[in-house]
Parts: sequence; structure tokens; C-alpha cells
Amino acid sequence: MSALPFKYPLFAFGRDVGRNAQAGRETVTWFGDDEDVSTCKGWDLKHGARMGMILVDPTGRCWEIVGVKDLGIVGSVLGRIVLFVFQQNDHAIEMDLAERPPMSLDQVKDRVCASIDANPDDWRDDEAIAGESGEPQDELELLDRLKSRVRKAKTLKGVVKILDR
Repeated sequence: MSALPFKYPLFAFGRDVGRNAQAGRETVTWFGDDEDVSTCKGWDLKHGARMGMILVDPTGRCWEIVGVKDLGIVGSVLGRIVLFVFQQNDHAIEMDLAERPPMSLDQVKDRVCASIDANPDDWRDDEAIAGESGEPQDELELLDRLKSRVRKAKTLKGVVKILDR
């Protein structure tokens, strides 16, 4: 793969993988630049987290990751040693992409909201629920407010700002 064809932020919808994965659950994340999307943790490689991931840029263009090649561990020697102990080394990757039909902003927001519903533990605000800075708040109400803010976003960058709390 030569120059990456993306505009940023780049949303990514992937399948739930790993030891506690639940079949059919879709996760959501985003990438801010070429370096961010072209590196991943060793854990992601081990579990194939990037395979099949759908990428959506702000113009609505979509790609599916159909292949991932590990180009090796990156970072300083000391950082690599420390991260190795915790199995969190960063790897440079090369991706094979297949372009898919475009996705509208509303379709992206629908998928984000579905991911929030499917993965509430990833999105809940434990401090607000516990009342650490005021009255305790109901988890479902907090998640509903988050989804409402996502649905009101005017751009993909706006969705990122809402989710990147």
C-alpha cells in the first residue's frame, strides 16, 4: 500500500475480538492521522482486530481492511522493553484495503449509537454514576444523552469531539 487514501478523522467499525468477545458486537474507534491508523498493538495483531474493519472518512468514503501485514515493532529500545513486559508493543502495519460503498453521516451516527448500546461498559462515565462530582446519575440516562449528542453532530469531527471525552 502506498500513500493512504484517507481524510481524517477516520472512523473504524470492527468486530469484538479477544478473550471476552461477544459474537456480532461491533466496536467503534477513530484514527487521527496516517501514523495512528498504520500502527497497532501486538494484541490487535494476535486477535486480528483490524481484519474486516470498516473505515469511514469525513467525505463518506469507506474501505474494508482485507489484509494486515506486520512490519515490526516500533518505538525506542527502552519503550519497547517496558511495553514488551505488558504485551503492549506498537507494531507498524501495512493494510490491504477494498473500497466499499460510501456511508452517510447519519449512517455513521446510527452505527456509533448501536455500538454504544452493544458496548455500554466502553462508554459509561463511572465517576458520574458514582456521584463523584455531584449527584449520582443513572447509567442509561447518561448513555441516552451521549447518543443524543452523537445524533445532533453536524460532522464526523463533531462526533469524535463528543466521543473523545
